[in-house]
Amino acid sequence: MLENGPSSHFASYFDVEWEPPEARLRNTVLIPILRDQYGRVLEAGELQIVRHGAEFNVRYEDNTYPISPSSLGPVLGRAARQANSDALAFLADAFSELPRPTATDRASVRRRHRDKAVLREQLRRLLEDDPFVATAIDQTIGEMNGDPDSLHALLDLQNYRLAWWRSADRDLGYRRFFDIDTLIGLRMEDEQVFQDTHSRVLEWVREGGIDGLRIDHLDGLRDPLEYLERLRAAAPNAWIVAEKILDAEETLPESWPIAGTTGYDFLNRVTGLFVDPDGEVPLTDFYRDFTGETRDYAALVRDKKILVLREMLGSDVIRLTALLLRICERHRRHRDYSRHQLADALRELIAWFPVYRTYIQPYANRLSESDRRYVDIATADAIRERPDIEATLFEFLRDLITLRVTGDLEKEFVARLQQLTGPAMAKGVEDTVFYNYNRFIALNEVGGHPSRFGISLHHFHEKAREMQQRWPLTMLATATHDSKRGEDMRARLFVTCRPL
Repeated sequence: MLENGPSSHFASYFDVEWEPPEARLRNTVLIPILRDQYGRVLEAGELQIVRHGAEFNVRYEDNTYPISPSSLGPVLGRAARQANSDALAFLADAFSELPRPTATDRASVRRRHRDKAVLREQLRRLLEDDPFVATAIDQTIGEMNGDPDSLHALLDLQNYRLAWWRSADRDLGYRRFFDIDTLIGLRMEDEQVFQDTHSRVLEWVREGGIDGLRIDHLDGLRDPLEYLERLRAAAPNAWIVAEKILDAEETLPESWPIAGTTGYDFLNRVTGLFVDPDGEVPLTDFYRDFTGETRDYAALVRDKKILVLREMLGSDVIRLTALLLRICERHRRHRDYSRHQLADALRELIAWFPVYRTYIQPYANRLSESDRRYVDIATADAIRERPDIEATLFEFLRDLITLRVTGDLEKEFVARLQQLTGPAMAKGVEDTVFYNYNRFIALNEVGGHPSRFGISLHHFHEKAREMQQRWPLTMLATATHDSKRGEDMRARLFVTCRPL
């Protein structure tokens, strides 16, 4: 994809927005990997063209990125003049005449991939047959590597843009795994992508090599139910569990064709059994006196989610805001809202979501009553917290999400929003609040709720009975790879929280 841009056979596999709000990044993948500003890194000689046979790449430290074949014309043409080689000059012109990376019609894509393969093979043979050509090309590359202007001109022709790592906060044009820039999201909703990425795993299932599948980070999918139905159809006899973090009163959607969760819910209920509720008041008083922290847990969660949405997930908010701006242009009562106002309202609404995400299916016009309730809760809390933002804007967002206002852009907005609320909760709570709200750290576990100080034995058994009825084959766990602390450490902390 980096070599061929939108004309790559695999461009549609990745969740890249080729037409982002930033016009300068159109049809370009931003790669925020540089330790400093691009110009400084370039002028310091840290970006270099390297050649391996007929393959050309850009190298930065331990990373290499492919040179688009259609941009090789000037490089090869310069070398052809030095070597006085008509054969190389011919190849230079042929590379320049390849269909542009932005040409996505079938004929152009086929021609680009066919011709670049033939041209590379011809170049390979020429390099083997004529050492003067190879020397001229390497000399040209050496000269360009020492000339920031020439090197910049070539890099500007690529389908990606190497950039300072901090630029990911605002300008990234693709969906990531949380805030990890090097893990780009796949369009798993595309059946071809599903088949290609699951072929080996499903082969193991069919052969009996494995019996079960643990689905990690299900909430990042565009449509989790569609994915699970496709997986179940492909592996009808497999034991399938999904990593799903549930709120204390949230239940797993019964429409999901799986055995249950990976056990976070059970883990936190077991944890609650060991917490003495009589210790809450004295421990809370001590915590507030010692730290001076007077905000309650819910307010801290809101503040940290806002922080994460501004900093770590800023690019995601910007892309979603751009889509919302286009939607508002369609509705005369809302078209005067500025980009800044819409982004502010979006962050606030997401910050008050009481669960990781909803499972609304906008293209099928389906939403559950629980999903509607979660959106209503978030809307009411956002209106209460931000009287400076018009309540009608939050109500419009509520109506968009709950499909009262619908259309092609509106449906797309709902799908994308649901892929953002989960990362906001995970990074804002698990990776931030859990290291800020330290009243009793044994409760700061994935899927836990540090504001709830233990559960009763009766409640534990009621939940166990409910689980046995609905999800008898779910996974039970007391620790996972995501646990902040192991069972032994939590057990020692439980003892210390008992009031004297």
